[in-house]
Amino acid sequence: MFRHNLVVHESDLPRGKGWSPLTWQILEGYNRIPVTLIEAEEKVDSGVIYAKELLDFQGHELVDELSTEQAKATLRLCEKFVHEYPGIVDSATEQTSD
Repeated sequence: MFRHNLVVHESDLPRGKGWSPLTWQILEGYNRIPVTLIEAEEKVDSGVIYAKELLDFQGHELVDELSTEQAKATLRLCEKFVHEYPGIVDSATEQTSD
């Protein structure tokens, strides 16, 4: 019933598809985490990309702090979509990868 169903994914899509990307990247020692706003599709994490931003961590954050920053990024990206609609749809990029 909706024209757009948005997903916020904490990786530099198309790299990093899958579940719990923020957690896995933190466990792998990354401190700079991309957050990507995409269109939901039947195939997980495959929709067009509307926007991205980066989260920077120091490496000492607890899970609640990570979750708070993740939530703030989600809200910023969703607000960006709403404020830039419909132009943001026209400038979306397809995911391509090897």
